[in-house]
Amino acid sequence: MSRTRETIRTAAEKYLAKALRAKKLFFKENVVICGFEVDLWFPDYRLAIEVDGYTHLSEEQRKRDAHKEQALMNKGILLVRYNNQEIREGLPRCIQEIETLLLRMSSLRNKDSINNDWKETLKKSNFRDHAPTNTKKRFKSIEDYFLSMDKD
Repeated sequence: MSRTRETIRTAAEKYLAKALRAKKLFFKENVVICGFEVDLWFPDYRLAIEVDGYTHLSEEQRKRDAHKEQALMNKGILLVRYNNQEIREGLPRCIQEIETLLLRMSSLRNKDSINNDWKETLKKSNFRDHAPTNTKKRFKSIEDYFLSMDKD
């Protein structure tokens, strides 16, 4: 991991990594896969986790993120995204979701190739609802909502 990247990791990313290490889960941090850097990489399960801050709200970044997700999925890699607020306010739920995913993906461990049926199942999966919960305040846009919550 480069020293530069280490200094710009968000507090939420560090918090998630620390909690996953406490669960004794094997993963690597800030790894380049298929030309894309991912925050957390579970190589045995072909699972990547991204912890997104407010910079991921711009239209340009959303397009890059969508391209990254599609490219990784085409290689049989599942990319799951959490935003900083989800980590800060719901870490136990995030950890449980990751553990559940790892359990579901355990049959894929160490397989070099993943068939297209598996990819189609991933595309149809509604594993998580990315809609924010407990939003009492109304915001003009989703960007305003996340910017109000993201203090990292």
